[in-house]
Amino acid sequence: METITLGLFLTQESAENAINELSRNGISSKDISIVMRDEDTAKEVCESTGAILCRLIGLSLPENDAQIYERDINSGSILLGISTTDATIRKI
Repeated sequence: METITLGLFLTQESAENAINELSRNGISSKDISIVMRDEDTAKEVCESTGAILCRLIGLSLPENDAQIYERDINSGSILLGISTTDATIRKI
């Protein structure tokens, strides 16, 4: 079963480190999405890591969760979404 696992990061560096660590553990960059307030910086992160730029709307989150993530993103946090199977998440 495919699932989306979300992680919220306070800095660009910590988000990039997480993306790189996920890649080292076999997660394809095409399965990693990033959402952040500054779209230009988000594009730079995507170019340097291979992650995909996305928006909260495409993640099918419950409205309350989306509002919480939106607040955090507007405050400067970075949201990563990883699309994987349950077995892959347990492995990492």
